[in-house]
Amino acid sequence: MKILSLLLITLLSFNKILSDKSKIIHHQFNKNGITINTLFIPSKYKILPAVKNHGSTLLSFVRDKKAIAGINGGYFNHSDGFPVSYVFINNIMQEDPKKNNSLITNKSLKDILPKIFDQRSE
Repeated sequence: MKILSLLLITLLSFNKILSDKSKIIHHQFNKNGITINTLFIPSKYKILPAVKNHGSTLLSFVRDKKAIAGINGGYFNHSDGFPVSYVFINNIMQEDPKKNNSLITNKSLKDILPKIFDQRSE
């Protein structure tokens, strides 16, 4: 029920701020201690997937690509920036969690690694 209520809040917020549909609109709000950022991106803009270098920040990646915005769209180790799921762009594997040393050597994850390797992709 919490997910639904957050989705409704987002939709209600968008209805109030979408008077100019040609602009990218960023909206941020807090709900129960969680910060939620949303973007309205008009169809005149292209949304393209990309994979950043491990260890680089999202902001530096956006600047290097001369992009308007960037979204972290996957799970990764905060310690080294390596992904914990497969990442594909145009059916070509860009990232492989089996090459993530921090993931495969983490003893507390040993029992669930097969599930991670067999079922997670972004």
